[in-house]
Amino acid sequence: FGRVLWDWNKKRIDPIGQSLEEMAACIDLISPMLYPSHYVEQYYKDNPCQLVMDALSAGKDRVSTPLRPFLQVFDRAIPYGMSLETY
Repeated sequence: FGRVLWDWNKKRIDPIGQSLEEMAACIDLISPMLYPSHYVEQYYKDNPCQLVMDALSAGKDRVSTPLRPFLQVFDRAIPYGMSLETY
């Protein structure tokens, strides 16, 4: 997932069980899913290019394995009556 690139992700137990450093030691390429609609911060939803740049920069600060992101090219619709947090 894209959030694995962020430094804050390694400071807590990640429920998805992904460790960037452990993965990087075993593979030739990392392709994080950088989907702006999946971030709580409105800034990244409004500025998807900035999300990609910030996430890749954060990942490059942690590992030397090449990063080639999957990019979101669709809108995510949240069912009526639900918030992003409960979705």
